[in-house]
Formats: sequence, structure tokens, C-alpha cells
Amino acid sequence: VLRIPDDGNPQEMEGDGILRGSTISRAISDMREIDLNKIQTTEEKYIDWANTDTISMVKDKLRDSVLLSIGSQNPVSNIVAILGFERAFVDIVENSELVRKLTNIYTEININTAIAKIKAGAKFIYTGSSWLPLVNRNVYKDFFHETQCKLNKKIHENGGIVLLHVSGRQSHIMDLNVEAEPDVMLIDGEQNDISIIKKEYGGRVCLAGGLDPTNILYRGTPEIVEKEIKRLIKVTGNNGGYMLSTSDNIVLNTPTKNIETMMRVTSEAYKEG
Repeated sequence: VLRIPDDGNPQEMEGDGILRGSTISRAISDMREIDLNKIQTTEEKYIDWANTDTISMVKDKLRDSVLLSIGSQNPVSNIVAILGFERAFVDIVENSELVRKLTNIYTEININTAIAKIKAGAKFIYTGSSWLPLVNRNVYKDFFHETQCKLNKKIHENGGIVLLHVSGRQSHIMDLNVEAEPDVMLIDGEQNDISIIKKEYGGRVCLAGGLDPTNILYRGTPEIVEKEIKRLIKVTGNNGGYMLSTSDNIVLNTPTKNIETMMRVTSEAYKEG
């Protein structure tokens, strides 16, 4: 799987009804004055945000040698990006109508950008939000769970594969993550015990991740990397349903020997069955 950077998720609003650019940074002092009904959410309006040119270029060069992955996030990330963390979470309580409207808007936008990405050749759609560990279960269930389910469903309907990134500690909503029916859950192994998740949900969803990209792969030695990979395979690889990978992106300047060790040990384990 090759992940393409997904900086193209729209975050801000302009007068033509497209969320982008710098307008919102000036208008954010009172979001309530913006006419949310004029915001356009069609695929055609947001195709530039889908990075389709990049996807098509990579797809054309690599053909079917890799599975391309690109992001389409849970709307909570969009909302925090335009309102700011404190404002977003205060508005969940004090202006829930605004948050629901923004959630619905971003859900449609993220669905349409995901569809454009799939059409361009990105099969794996990477989704979720790093803000979810800070959202309590009731708020997530009330505001954001249904939107994640809807996004995952639309990705499936258009031939995509859903990879849900379980970033940070999410034990309080792990069952809801599984309920949203992702194909793969990428587990943050620093904050979640992947062996427990395997025992509880391994029969319902494929797991990936668990390998600490900083303390193990970046700071560790090849021997430490090999030991940790063998441990992960032992606790999660039984009966299949596990893709070994880092919990997130590989850190810049990670020692080449450590990456080579990761690839070698994983390949050997696969061949041994």
C-alpha cells in the first residue's frame, strides 16, 4: 500500500460556496453570520481538493504494482480546523445546531472527494480523526458516528476499501469504530493494546499497525525492531486478519536498516505462514 499525502481536504469557506483558502480566517469571529445553506458540496466543486492529478500520475507510473491510499477524514477534523479546538468543543454544547450543519456539510464534501479519489485510482481510503480521543463517547455517538458510517458506506459503494485510523486512545469508542464497518483498522499501538482489540474484534475487521514509528522504528536498533515485529505477529497474526505496519507515518530520517529489517522480518513471517 502506498499512501499519497492528502493535504487537499477543504477547510475554509469562500463566497462562491467553496470551503477553501483564507476567507474563514478573517470571518471566523462570527461563524453564525455565514449562510450555510449556500455551501456547495458536489464532487465537481471539490475535485481539485481530491488531488486527482497526483493520484492519476502515480497510478499511471506504478500501474497495479501497489495499492494507492489517500485520506478522507471524519468531519470532526474539518470542524476543529476552521473553528479552533476550544471554539469547536464549546459550540458542541452551546451551538449544537451549527456543529450539526457543519458536520452534514463536511460529510457530503468528504464523501464526494473520496469518490473522486477512487475514480482517479486510489483504492484505499484512509479515514478517521486524531481528535477523537478527546471526544467523549456520547458526543461522538450523537454528532460524528453516523457520519463516519455514511462515509464508509459510500466508499464501499464506489469500490473503495476503508482504512480507519484509530489514532490515540479510542477504547471508549472502539466498538463504534467496528460498527462503522471499516475494512481495516489501523491501530495506534502506543495508546491501544492491539492484542486485546484482536481478541475482541479480530473476527469482524482486519487490523493493521501496532508498530511504534518513533520509539521502535526511529529510535530503536534493528534487533529491537525485529523483536517487536515478531511479538506483534505472535499476538495479532493468529488466524490471519493482520497487516503489519507502523501506527502512523514513518518518521523522517528513520534509519534505513530499521526499515529494511521491518520489511525482511515481515516477509519471512508471511512466507512461513
